[in-house]
Amino acid sequence: MSTSAMAASEVAANKEALLAELKGLVEVGAWEDLAGRANAYLEARGDDAEVRFAIAMAHYVEDDFVNAATLGEGAFEDGAQCQEAAEFLGVLNAQIGNLTGALYFTKLTTALPESDFLSELLPQDLPKLVEEFTQIQENPLLQRAVTALAQQDWDAAEHWFRQHLAISPEGREAYIGLSQCLSIFERFEEAAEVLRAGRHMLPEDAEIAAALATTLTAIGQYDEAQSCYRRAVALDADSAAIAASAVHDLGYDPNHTAAEIKDAQAEWGRRFGSEHDLMGGTPSAREKDTLTVGFLVGSAGRQELSEGVAQVVAGLSGTRFRCVGFGYGALAVPENVVFQKAFETWHDVRHIDPITVGAMVRAESVDVLIDLCGTSAPDLLTVMGSRLAPVQMAWLSAPVGTGIANVDFLLGDSAMHPDGDSCCDSVLSLESGSVVVSAPGDGENVEILAHEGATFAADVTLAELNSAVVEAFARVLHEVPDSKLLLLNHGFETSGNLTRLLGLFGNFGLAHRVDTVARSNIATLFASADVALLPFPSSRPETAVEALAAGVPVVC
Repeated sequence: MSTSAMAASEVAANKEALLAELKGLVEVGAWEDLAGRANAYLEARGDDAEVRFAIAMAHYVEDDFVNAATLGEGAFEDGAQCQEAAEFLGVLNAQIGNLTGALYFTKLTTALPESDFLSELLPQDLPKLVEEFTQIQENPLLQRAVTALAQQDWDAAEHWFRQHLAISPEGREAYIGLSQCLSIFERFEEAAEVLRAGRHMLPEDAEIAAALATTLTAIGQYDEAQSCYRRAVALDADSAAIAASAVHDLGYDPNHTAAEIKDAQAEWGRRFGSEHDLMGGTPSAREKDTLTVGFLVGSAGRQELSEGVAQVVAGLSGTRFRCVGFGYGALAVPENVVFQKAFETWHDVRHIDPITVGAMVRAESVDVLIDLCGTSAPDLLTVMGSRLAPVQMAWLSAPVGTGIANVDFLLGDSAMHPDGDSCCDSVLSLESGSVVVSAPGDGENVEILAHEGATFAADVTLAELNSAVVEAFARVLHEVPDSKLLLLNHGFETSGNLTRLLGLFGNFGLAHRVDTVARSNIATLFASADVALLPFPSSRPETAVEALAAGVPVVC
């Protein structure tokens, strides 16, 4: 036997041994180990298209459809041309929504020979090609991502958004959805990079530009954010949501005064709070035994104040008041569960236009209509542009008012609006306070972090750590030798956020005196503190409540 023939025989024998090994890994579902073993074989024995195809199947089982398609089709072209490979690639193309590719490989299955090697390694749960071919959907990976997002399965949603973008780089919905997944975990630098990629692919898309602006605000890049907002507004001047986000984010920038923000909000109200013509004329107040109070809830269930609001509404219901909620999603969805015992009637108004929402409010004969969302649900706030109830108010989410003429009052108090004229709506001051926050738990088994000097604590995001706030915090630390600042960790451990955080305090020579506490451990943050510091302006009163409940004085 010649030397070359002997070498070929040795390789064949080793491939048979490899097949036996890989079959054992398939039987126990160890596909990651299979890929590692196959790669080791290729490094030692040289290229083999069938072995490379086995690695592609391992990627498929791990839901990495992009690499599975790239590796599988490459291996097919290089020699792994058999019925098993064609069937696998036909199923894969059907599952990623590629009708042309699925059809091509389906035809090849009848013309190609079988492979003894790959027939032993096909995933046991690989769907039937005919079934997948007849059920091909448009953008199936995007649909998986959207479904996972609705179920708040953030990891799965991120995975499928990325898979979709790798195959369809012009998928605008995927750029926005992926940035939302990253922002949930305060990975804002990564979200910004995703949206910048979207801006390159879709430079005329207003929503992507606005999403990037929101993300840049979250990492304290206020000037860049407003530049992106201006571009987004230029691309879609009729979007109430984009314009509202731009106004809202002005509040984080210390270079904008309250008067400037108030004027911007007033302009937004004049622009988008226009009255719609509705059937039934203007509602008028009349004496009734039971008053109907309508609440524009939107997505308020996700806010920290939701439990307190639910308690207030529940206290009204069943007395002289009938409470009706207009929110996003059914009462059974997780973010709305807190309201289940509060409202006697609930309407899901997600994705419903303002005119229809207005008609629904009128149909309930609402006497007092209260908006809870402000600019966080601008399309819902615009409903207040029409006179839907004899009395219309805004509460909790409109610190400078709404600017809408038909909003009669802003529910406030002497602390929120000490001069009574700090917003563009008439302030109705509540003696007992306009902010409702539920007291935190009893804090059993709370760890207390030891420190020799004084310890200050702050629950602040990068968006709130503007130059003025950091300067004030730095002055406090310099005035108190050996003191330390504990920050609740809002994604500060990611590389971009950490660099910015260290730079902010490093400008004052204080980076070594700043430490973080995990977000899940807010009780430890304040239990370990002597004094709590708030940013300014402070938009999260629940932070002050957490500190006071721990017996820690608050300075703002």
